Amino acid sequence: MKITHNIRWKRLQIDVLRMPMYLKNVWKRLLNPAYLDDKAFEKCYDSIWRYAAEELSAELIKLPDGFCDIKLNSRMTRMKHHLVMIDHPVTVELTRNKPLVHTLLRDAGLPVPDFAVFLYDDINSAKSFLDKAKRPCVIKPAEGSAGGFGVTTNIRTGRDLRQAVIYASLFSKNLLIEEHIPGESYRLLYLNGEFIDAVRRRAPRVVGDGKSTIAQLIEAENTRRATMMGIDTLTRLTIDQDCILTLRNNGTSLNDVPEAGVEVQIKTATNQNSSKENESVRNLLVDALIQEGQRAASVLGVQLAGIDIITKDPTVSLAQSGGVINEVNSVPGLHFHYQTCNPEHRVPVAVPILRHLLGVNNTSAHLLNEDLEHYHHETSHKY
Repeated sequence: MKITHNIRWKRLQIDVLRMPMYLKNVWKRLLNPAYLDDKAFEKCYDSIWRYAAEELSAELIKLPDGFCDIKLNSRMTRMKHHLVMIDHPVTVELTRNKPLVHTLLRDAGLPVPDFAVFLYDDINSAKSFLDKAKRPCVIKPAEGSAGGFGVTTNIRTGRDLRQAVIYASLFSKNLLIEEHIPGESYRLLYLNGEFIDAVRRRAPRVVGDGKSTIAQLIEAENTRRATMMGIDTLTRLTIDQDCILTLRNNGTSLNDVPEAGVEVQIKTATNQNSSKENESVRNLLVDALIQEGQRAASVLGVQLAGIDIITKDPTVSLAQSGGVINEVNSVPGLHFHYQTCNPEHRVPVAVPILRHLLGVNNTSAHLLNEDLEHYHHETSHKY
């Protein structure tokens, strides 16, 4: 069975305390997975790490199930896709706790969204937060979820809230409600406090052909992504609450037929976008904004940090733009930095990371600039 439209949760006459287990079964059996298969991940990250290894004259040895070893003289490191041997498991676990991260950053004077934590069966406390908020809200799992799973944006009503809570509770019993901050999403990558790269991550979109519904355009885009095998994205587009509410917020629905050439934003969360919506913007960010990201990584003790910020203007500080630090990732995906719409400005972020892992020189800005000059000089680089 293929689901191509919104599930009407209100028709599920099930005790809310039992709802998450039931919906987990629905999720596993009926809904299409958000990620492409393991072969796509392996193809993508094999290219990323192979290029980095060649740059350092290191040997890459492929292992089963997506693992690989990279050796240089007597040094060796091991990775699986974006998982590398840098940050301590305690640090990783801390960054999975979104309320704690928000609290630590806020206490350090860094801007974060207004938020509240609640249990999935205590919707009243979330409704109280929503009623007091001056803008729409976001519901997300409070811990342990990555890749945008369970996230719903543009929540305005009690009905929106209930549906978002049911969806988020698939992934955690502890949930987070935040004010929805206007602006675009940027991923800033740091290694030991050194700024490596920044990517502007726009929300996913489809383009009308004048005859297909938005639901059909999403299905066609997923077919295209599957044939690309991880070249420009590692995810599928899923029709979830974020999709439904984003379309509604823009005055459209899954059954609408956009005119030919008309671009339609289908989500607000950026996790399922593709290379056409990712843009390398390392040279666009102002120093004050870069320093705010550095402080966030330092406060949490994260060595390899992917800092997600939301801002209307990356040429000023968050304090000036009214932006926020939205999340801090201690196992950040690296493919975002390669799957961009402007490859001439792409940053080979795996090279300085591998330098660090193998103890080669250091990861100073001078060496990074040398890596960039060499990388961009090549006309046939491998990824």
